Amino acid sequence: MQSYEGVSGHRQQHSTVCAAARTTRRPPVTLREDRWFHKQHYAGYKAATSLNPPHFASHFRPESTTPKANCFRMAGVAGLLVMLLMAAAEASVGSSNSSSFCTETEECLLFEPVCKTEEYEVRHYDPARWVSTDAESLFMEVGTTVAYRRLFKYITGANEDGVKINMTAPILIKIPEEKRKWKATVYTLSFLLPSAYQENPPKPTNEKVYFTDMSDMTVYVRSYGGWILSVTSGLHSHLLRKDLNGAQASYNNSYNYAVGYDSPMKLLHRHNEVCRIEEVVEEQVKLLYVLSVCLSIIIKTCPFLADTN
Repeated sequence: MQSYEGVSGHRQQHSTVCAAARTTRRPPVTLREDRWFHKQHYAGYKAATSLNPPHFASHFRPESTTPKANCFRMAGVAGLLVMLLMAAAEASVGSSNSSSFCTETEECLLFEPVCKTEEYEVRHYDPARWVSTDAESLFMEVGTTVAYRRLFKYITGANEDGVKINMTAPILIKIPEEKRKWKATVYTLSFLLPSAYQENPPKPTNEKVYFTDMSDMTVYVRSYGGWILSVTSGLHSHLLRKDLNGAQASYNNSYNYAVGYDSPMKLLHRHNEVCRIEEVVEEQVKLLYVLSVCLSIIIKTCPFLADTN
């Protein structure tokens, strides 16, 4: 069984929301092979963001009395923080495996499991790029059907390069929370781009098709079987919201995602999810603040770095 130490920081942060039920530990699902990097990334991220700026500066005060040595050491600290920020920009698309929900595609969206209760689980996702389109309809089933055909044409050649792109899993349906009776709702359907096209995907020929870049995020997930329908998706979305409110979790309540891993041809053992994104800005703001303080100290200590003459 693989270690869970790589996400210990996230576990501590979400101890409240996972305390509603007995937290279970299980092997990671579709994790990256470079687990050592993840351990260092999360451990370093937690350590950096948990330090107050004054303590942080004194903790990394250089021992050398050489001015340039001091500057380069502090620059190294700032560089470490920059590397952590850049590491968060790596896409999380990789090969499916036997423990994955992706049983019909070669590549799948990867994630780090944080903790799990009987009702839901908490996951961490790295950034990833998707191809998306919007469809307006009174009924989700009608809107997603139109959107699905549009995106399917894109991956089968309706792009400027005329290339065929492999299907991946899962697909996302962005569902607004606020719906008016007998008023059309805009649904957004997204396909995950394969790893080969994460950086430079071919441009769509249909102006209604566009790319969506999803940032690093923590997600609350409730799983269920069967099919994604308005009734089933709405029910599980309501149950997840109820559980998260009971745990006093912070999440985006303006929309949720219906997530599907299986093709329409698969009839049994289907896996679907409803997801809500955690609203967290404190950690990112704190990290950027520490970085700004560190850089200001470097400039004050090393005036020759700011000299443009």
